[in-house]
Amino acid sequence: GQLIRDRHRLALVNALAALDRLRGQLCEGRIELAAEECRFARNEIGGIVGYSTPEDVLGEIFQRFCIGK
Repeated sequence: GQLIRDRHRLALVNALAALDRLRGQLCEGRIELAAEECRFARNEIGGIVGYSTPEDVLGEIFQRFCIGK
């Protein structure tokens, strides 16, 4: 429905912004920051296609269930 399309559109907008920032970081020779922007873009697109890493899963668990508090 509309909610999914809006969520996908926002994820794509976020991914494109990250890729734009990545380009700027590469032009400035800031490889570490560029890699972080690449990771962010991958995560945004991964959210659309259903890809997640073990790190993502653990992050969701800790964020949603506050384990350790």
